[in-house]
Amino acid sequence: PATAQLSGYACWLQSEKEGPHTRNELILQQLQALDPIQNGISVGILVRKNADANEVADYLREQSNFPVHTGSAIKPATDNAAGVCLLKMLRYAAHPGDTHALGYLKMVAESNDTPSLINATAILRQKLHSGSYGHAVSWASDQIRPYLKTEDHRHQQRMDQLIEQAHQFESEDSRDIDSLISYLESCQIGESSDSNAIIVETVHKSKGLEYDVVILVNEDKTVSHDRSIRPHYNAAGEAEWILEPLKKELMQSDVTLDEQQVQIQSQQGFGNLCTLYVGMTRAKRALYMISDFERVSTGSTVHFLREQLGDSADDDRILWQTGDPNWMAEFIRPTPANPTPRGTEALIPQFQPAHPRLQLTLPSQSNAKNTIGPKLFDLGDTSSAFGTEVHAAFETIEWLDASTLPSLQQSHYSEQVIDCIERCLCEAAIGDLFTKPSLPSDVWRERSFSYVEDDQFINGTFDRVHLQKDGSGKITHATIIDFKTDRIHPSNTLEQAITFHRAQLEAYRKALSRIILLNPSQIQACILFTSVPVRCDL
Repeated sequence: PATAQLSGYACWLQSEKEGPHTRNELILQQLQALDPIQNGISVGILVRKNADANEVADYLREQSNFPVHTGSAIKPATDNAAGVCLLKMLRYAAHPGDTHALGYLKMVAESNDTPSLINATAILRQKLHSGSYGHAVSWASDQIRPYLKTEDHRHQQRMDQLIEQAHQFESEDSRDIDSLISYLESCQIGESSDSNAIIVETVHKSKGLEYDVVILVNEDKTVSHDRSIRPHYNAAGEAEWILEPLKKELMQSDVTLDEQQVQIQSQQGFGNLCTLYVGMTRAKRALYMISDFERVSTGSTVHFLREQLGDSADDDRILWQTGDPNWMAEFIRPTPANPTPRGTEALIPQFQPAHPRLQLTLPSQSNAKNTIGPKLFDLGDTSSAFGTEVHAAFETIEWLDASTLPSLQQSHYSEQVIDCIERCLCEAAIGDLFTKPSLPSDVWRERSFSYVEDDQFINGTFDRVHLQKDGSGKITHATIIDFKTDRIHPSNTLEQAITFHRAQLEAYRKALSRIILLNPSQIQACILFTSVPVRCDL
């Protein structure tokens, strides 16, 4: 009855569980045939469960350029990878012991050659504590954007929406970072008009809504045995008694209980048909239903439809159809009456690129290593977090004096980090590096740089640089100090570690030479291995 009321075209498609046409492929195939965005058609894809809605939406986002939203509102922090990454950065900044957030950021770092987001969380923590949350989230978003493609407007838009939400949060009563994370995680933003996106949602949430086209995924193939307490109704429709259903075999062995079992099955069937009716009547123009006839239980909605419509599909795998197959004619935009003859189009001047496309190079990642996936989420692996803390602790030291160690002992850093810094500074060769020289000197700490060489766009960060000057203020010598928390052991000797990092330090020496206009021979580079501890001059 519902399909007969449609003014347009409706059909039933039979899908196969195994084979070239899965549920998601059939949905995408139907969308491509409709071309809803180009033709201005609103489309709702209705499923039974939230998990199915998320699965369908993720598939369409990966396999097509259709704008896809789940439900009638978008969740910028959870319905996309960039938003989830931002939440993990905030969570790790607030809780450095959160190993799951750390593992996620490790996984992101392994997927791209851009600077690791793990190191950025130390700066993000300072920004969250010292400035506005809106500006801190904006800064964190800027760290994520290099991971996104320029044409990836959806994720870029989600970043902008989260920044706006973070600014709005500042007017809330709660002002802690956990409340910010919870606020962003739960925030919802109203959708644009339905014609601007494909909406994927459950049948239950679609009540009261309408779409030009509905693709209804009906996967109600089994009959569940409801064990909730149910009333028994007499012929007048009055409840006589209630019972928590027993096993099916026991219910069928008693005449009265068997009658109760029949009532329960009838109520379930009626509820399923009501749900089916709601889904079918959301369509204004056309309805496409997709299902799978493999292993269908008697009494299920799919079984009912198969009995009513038949189970023999044609070569196009269409089981049943009715209505006008040309219902889309009014939506298709006509071509111009006098199209421009081929070859007379306005000429667009072509320009050769001014320079070849630049390739991003990171000196610190010049020696690629394979990473075991489970290692990223190893709850016992704290080496990355420890290295980040060691770098942050060294960054607080300008020059070594009597107050340096007491200040570290009173800081928020862990005992392990403080002990590591103290052991390093007590080594004479390392202590000399941090002792302020008699001549005028400047010190750089965590200073980022970028420069172009040939077709390479080179990014990096100096851990520490000393600039020595003469009486006139001219730089005469420089020292690059790079902190490494590598674990030195028989399978990773000090010589092997030096060889591994040498290329990075040479690139840093070249970069500093270009920045301060100093001959590379006047720039000393040294690695400070904190686990030994030892200073190695290159």
